[in-house]
Amino acid sequence: MKKDLSKEEVKKIFLSYKKNISKSSSLKDIISLYENIIKDITSQRYVFILLVDTKESNIKVTTLDIDIPIGSEIDGILFKCYETKTSHIVTHARRNSIYRQKVDNFIDAKIKDILLVPIFDNSEDKNIISIIWVATEYKSEDEFTHKDINYLEKLSINLAVKMTSLEQEDKKIEIINNNNIDDTLNILIIDNSPIITKFIEFILKDYNTYIITTSNSIDGINKFNSNNIDILFLDEQIGGYKMVENIRKIEIEKKFDSIPIFVMTTYLNNIIKENLLKAGANTVLTKPMDKQDIINAIQEFRILKKKITQLI
Repeated sequence: MKKDLSKEEVKKIFLSYKKNISKSSSLKDIISLYENIIKDITSQRYVFILLVDTKESNIKVTTLDIDIPIGSEIDGILFKCYETKTSHIVTHARRNSIYRQKVDNFIDAKIKDILLVPIFDNSEDKNIISIIWVATEYKSEDEFTHKDINYLEKLSINLAVKMTSLEQEDKKIEIINNNNIDDTLNILIIDNSPIITKFIEFILKDYNTYIITTSNSIDGINKFNSNNIDILFLDEQIGGYKMVENIRKIEIEKKFDSIPIFVMTTYLNNIIKENLLKAGANTVLTKPMDKQDIINAIQEFRILKKKITQLI
């Protein structure tokens, strides 16, 4: 590292990212945040967190979208770290007899030293789920020390907990999606912003959903009338609480099942929120929305649907 950081300085770096880490719900976002933390700690720009996939026998460089094969026939510094389950500092890597350019240096740049730190799951076998890869530039005078290893090993424990938590959440989602009562959900999105519409569509692409979209209130009412809608995402600026009241009136008049209505708004204050909830909205989401809010909405609806099915 360029500067010999104190424990307090390292802690300060981590805390500066903590809020964003707690809000992130995708593995790719988490990896990106932790890569930035490591860049700040080591003062190096070549930093990657590599995902180990034992089923596919490869190591994924998520940021670069490339795979590195692993197995008994593959050698190199990276494989040595994977095999021994220990951290490594390799100085003047290109002169090292076990260095392999295609495996150990997967970026289009000359490097000098390499620092590798394995990240383990919480099993007794201590399986490697990821590897921190950091390299110094070819002409850099910076050198890695055991202090770097110490800091990154402590950071890896925190990252492992976060990765495990996300994996468990993904398994819950998979169970919900595979539940045989989960028929296709018809979701109506009424919003004049293509970005918001695409955002919701992207989040729900792995769910058993059929998305219907429109950008105005009249067409929205028509699509609600002519389709068996399960969930409605409504932009507050398109009709406001009056639109919510109209949807609830149609449900009563046509004896439709009452559906969850999630209203999205940019300008949230207590009066707007109170009027929307009184009109019949289930939840008011503030733009820009959090991915987990949308996922939770789908999960809660399906759990509720399951309970109703069990009562019938």
